[in-house]
Amino acid sequence: MKRQSIGALLVAGLLFPSVSFAINVGDTDYETTHNRVRQQVDARERYHFTRQATYLYTDFLQGDDATTLGIETDAAFGFSDIHVRHIMYLEVADYPRVVPGKTTNPDVTEPDAFEEETGITDLLTGFWFSRDKEEHHALEIGYGLGLQLPTASDDSLGTGKWSAGPSIDIEYKKGNFFGGSIFIQLWDFAGESDRKSVNTLIWKYFLMYDLNPDWKLISIPYGVTYYWNKPSDEALSLPVGGGLQRNLHWGKQELSVHLQAFKYIVRPSKGSEADVRLTLEWYF
Repeated sequence: MKRQSIGALLVAGLLFPSVSFAINVGDTDYETTHNRVRQQVDARERYHFTRQATYLYTDFLQGDDATTLGIETDAAFGFSDIHVRHIMYLEVADYPRVVPGKTTNPDVTEPDAFEEETGITDLLTGFWFSRDKEEHHALEIGYGLGLQLPTASDDSLGTGKWSAGPSIDIEYKKGNFFGGSIFIQLWDFAGESDRKSVNTLIWKYFLMYDLNPDWKLISIPYGVTYYWNKPSDEALSLPVGGGLQRNLHWGKQELSVHLQAFKYIVRPSKGSEADVRLTLEWYF
């Protein structure tokens, strides 16, 4: 049964905090006016926007003849000494059936029970919080929350559930190497009562090594998933592989193009065998 996509706009207002400031310049008391200005300047300095990266990617899933076209946003901002990272994933998928291992898909015993469908999947997002430090450390850890919203345009493309759970973001940088992992544990807390419950662990890892200013070796897969409520031999999807990143400039705009290939060394019996991933990334 189809239904209208919902929830994608619910997080839009959370992407960037906006703050307005007003200064009363008509006050005749110089000291009062000066103090008000100083307070508002201090407040302005407490809010900061660090970066915004947007990824447009497509996955070609071998063994399923399935494709996805997705967008990912990765923003960093803060208030005072609190650093916030926010990531959001949303895909348009063309699946001949339910594809095990895609985190937004239903957890079903018989994937072939659903017919071929194209449309929007569930929206996956997360927030991580840490304290800004005067000195940079090789290891950085943020703690936060993961959310999955039932935005799918068809039952075969989503869980039909509102899900949430704890999450951790671990990043390490030394020399030319940068890597990290995001772990999100999701449990459903609301949604369609006739759909199966969600109990899924998502692991999104990323590995990068700078060869020179223009080229990087990378490994950034769709992600590793583990369904706790499935039999152990059907629960895990684990891709291994990688590729190259080429850094480019279009005027003043920084861009990069990624081309990667992955083999699912562990997968459900009806899961994808391989994945070719093409990504366009741009920064603000």
